[in-house]
Amino acid sequence: MKVTKMVGTVLIVGLMFGCSAPQTRLPGKWVDEGKNDTKNYIEFFSDNTVTMKTPEMPLTGKWTGLSDGRIKADMEVMFSKITVMFEIKGKHLFMEMDGKKATLVKM
Repeated sequence: MKVTKMVGTVLIVGLMFGCSAPQTRLPGKWVDEGKNDTKNYIEFFSDNTVTMKTPEMPLTGKWTGLSDGRIKADMEVMFSKITVMFEIKGKHLFMEMDGKKATLVKM
């Protein structure tokens, strides 16, 4: 009986800490994998804001965690709005914007 309780407790604690929601791993700076370019990055903040830094023009917006685990960011640049979709898998953040895809890693 004591062994069963101990195993159950270990499993519950492991699930609580090992399977964190993607949104909890999101905050921070992310860069294009394979490129050593720290001038272009995306930074997610815990207050659900996001900034995409590029040499051309920075974009700002709000991000939302979706029920399927993906992240949706609605960004604004000048007078235009764009939607960018993200998905965290392991240590990678996969980004899709206007049909273009990129793989990012945390700085």
